[in-house]
Amino acid sequence: MTDDDFVMAVRGLFDDPAALLDALGREGAKGLAGWGTGLFARHDGQLSFRRLAGEPDAGATAFWRPASGGFRYEIGVAPRPRSLDVSWGEVSAYLASRATPVRYARLCSAVAAVREHDRAYVPSFVPFRTPEAWAEVSSRPWSRRASELQLAAACARDAIVPAAISHPALF
Repeated sequence: MTDDDFVMAVRGLFDDPAALLDALGREGAKGLAGWGTGLFARHDGQLSFRRLAGEPDAGATAFWRPASGGFRYEIGVAPRPRSLDVSWGEVSAYLASRATPVRYARLCSAVAAVREHDRAYVPSFVPFRTPEAWAEVSSRPWSRRASELQLAAACARDAIVPAAISHPALF
C-alpha cells in the first residue's frame, strides 16, 4: 500500500461534508469508532467505490470493511489485490492534523448553510401560469443556490480530506 492509498481510504469514508463534520465532532478514536460502526451499519457492512481516471489504479474497485479497531481498505487490482488495515486512531490523528480551526469553521458554516437551505424547502403546489414561469421563478433559483452551497461544502471537505490526486473543479 502507498501513502495515496491511505489518503484515499480516509477520504472515501467522507463522501458527504456533513458526515465529515459529524465525525470531527466525535471525541478521539473511541468516538470515531462509534461513528464508523454506524456508517458500516447503514451500508450493510461494506462500502465500495470505483477509482476514477487519473487516480492510482484507475478503474479498480476499492472496498471498506469493518475490522477490529478500525477498517480494512482493499483495492481490487490484478494480478493480486492489496489491502491496508487502518485504525480509528490513525484516522483521528489524520483528521486532527488536517482540520485547522479555519478549515473546521468553514466546514461548519458550509454544512449549516446547506442544511438551512434544505430545511427551508416546502414541497407544495404553487400556482403558476405555466411550467416555464414556475421554473424561472422557483425551481432554477432554488437549484442554483443549492448547487452553490453544496459546492462550497464540498470545497470545505476537500480542504480537510483532499483527494490523493486533485481533480479539476467542475465549475
